[in-house]
Amino acid sequence: MLSAIVHKELKIHWRSGVFLAVAAALTGLIVMSVILSVQRVAAFERERASAVAADRAIWDGQGVKNPHGAAHFARYAFRPTPTLAAFDPGVSDYAGMALWMEAHYQNPAVFRRAEERGDTGWIASLSPAWILRTMTPLFIFLVLFGAIAGERESGTLRQTAALGVGPRVLAAGKLAGAALGLGVVIAPVLAGALLVAARAGGAVTLEDNALRIAGLTLTYGVFLFAVGATAIGVSALCRDRRGALIALVSIWAVSFVFTPRLAGDIAVSAHPEPDAGALAASLQKAARGLGADAEAMAALPSEAMAEYGVERMEDLPINFIGYRLQRAEEYAHDLFAEVYGRLGAVHDAQERILGAASLISPVMAVKRLSGGLAGVDRLHQQAFIDDAEAHRREMIGQLNRDFMINGADAAGAAYTADEKLWRRIEDFDHGAVSFKAVAGRYRSSALVLLAYLLGSIVFVRWAVARAQKRVIQS
Repeated sequence: MLSAIVHKELKIHWRSGVFLAVAAALTGLIVMSVILSVQRVAAFERERASAVAADRAIWDGQGVKNPHGAAHFARYAFRPTPTLAAFDPGVSDYAGMALWMEAHYQNPAVFRRAEERGDTGWIASLSPAWILRTMTPLFIFLVLFGAIAGERESGTLRQTAALGVGPRVLAAGKLAGAALGLGVVIAPVLAGALLVAARAGGAVTLEDNALRIAGLTLTYGVFLFAVGATAIGVSALCRDRRGALIALVSIWAVSFVFTPRLAGDIAVSAHPEPDAGALAASLQKAARGLGADAEAMAALPSEAMAEYGVERMEDLPINFIGYRLQRAEEYAHDLFAEVYGRLGAVHDAQERILGAASLISPVMAVKRLSGGLAGVDRLHQQAFIDDAEAHRREMIGQLNRDFMINGADAAGAAYTADEKLWRRIEDFDHGAVSFKAVAGRYRSSALVLLAYLLGSIVFVRWAVARAQKRVIQS
């Protein structure tokens, strides 16, 4: 009986004009979004490669100067684009893509692509991931709204109940038929989008790309199956097709569109970020750290003499100005960490609100999992920032050490260096983040998605049983 129900459902789907129209629209949208996304990622990478080359040339050609002057001349760290950003851009357009690595100061990331998009930004936001988690549920609802309600209207539901078809078999048959019918359309499109995105020409092909692609496939597969189960369950609760359609479209609007936006607004209102002026003031205060600590400044000469085993400042085997500059850098490290730690705590609090909201809008859990698996969420952005700061500290330290050691015989800041030193400064290289190393950060979202799957299966079975009972009693 189960196979007969599945076969019947497949025939209904493939003979339905609505199903074919939805399949064509979904395929067309995803193909268009893949083309646009791949073009964007390729363009981003060309721009980044050009900027990196220009930064290197400008740095090497800065001429003869004191190493500390070069530290203020500084360099940029540019964020590479993961290949899977062509599938899900995540926060890529809204997070800064460049960091100015200068002496004494840990700058925030700047140059957000969203600031450059203008009125055409919505086109740039059209990604395969967004279509799969926002538009595809609507398409599924349009296909399945009559799954049970239509049979109740036509009297077929009463006949199947009279034949002894139980709710478990009927629900399983409806689910399997919907999964196979829609899966024939969605699975190839999803697989194609992921494979094309993985070859999109981004700067970073993550080492565990295969694992991430498998995770994305599983995430969207589970999510869309649960959406289908929800559609069938709601259809079973409604007396007619019209009521089912209205109910499902309302659910889509509230849970898939309005709730994520409302949750984001609530999170920002409840935990607002400091304004740019306040953040800049905090960073300036951190940058002045050692200079504002009179006691620490006064102790520097004796600390330097003790460190190098001399009793007079003039006997130091190093340039003391270079030594003081490096100590000032090290003094500020914890102060900058404190400033950005407070900002990170605000973001964490915002994400906790979004996580709570995902309990009533599972698409938010899918969005978080998708961004993490594609390597384009806040955690991966923070990894870029951390790598850039580590590179800044090493670069400034290398310049200060050259000043200290090779400028020992120079009077004050009179020591100069040339392109031989500049060329020894390595380019910034952002290492890819292993998903296994950060998978635990996404456990709550995965559990929400799993709960949604199990809940939708229980719901559809209960709803079908209720519908059968009512038609028998009526």
